[in-house]
Amino acid sequence: MTAEAAALGAGKRILIVDDARLMRAVLRSILEGHGYEVVGEADNAEDGLRAYDRLKPDGVTFDIVMPGQRGTEAVQALKGRDACARIVVVSSVEDEQELALLRVLGVPPVVSKPPSWESLRPALEAAGL
Repeated sequence: MTAEAAALGAGKRILIVDDARLMRAVLRSILEGHGYEVVGEADNAEDGLRAYDRLKPDGVTFDIVMPGQRGTEAVQALKGRDACARIVVVSSVEDEQELALLRVLGVPPVVSKPPSWESLRPALEAAGL
């Protein structure tokens, strides 16, 4: 890890919400490799919202397509109770209505799966992470 990368993520606590265990592991590896602390993981939106309330992370990554509540609904719910929530969406979703809703909610552009540091970093920076 470079000093610049470590400084970017230093001290920032992240919650990962994605139904795919492999994707959570990939995100964890990328984030921790660049100085972020992953404080929790959830495999569905409902558990992600509960974990957010319990853990109070600096930011959260959300997938959109998950069993149960969709990620866009969870992002909307989270922004409704914490307007300052810093959210990065990592998903393969291409639905224009969902992408438009995310823009209205102030979420940075969606990071396409599979993510890399190069694709994730601009979204993290745009979210203030």
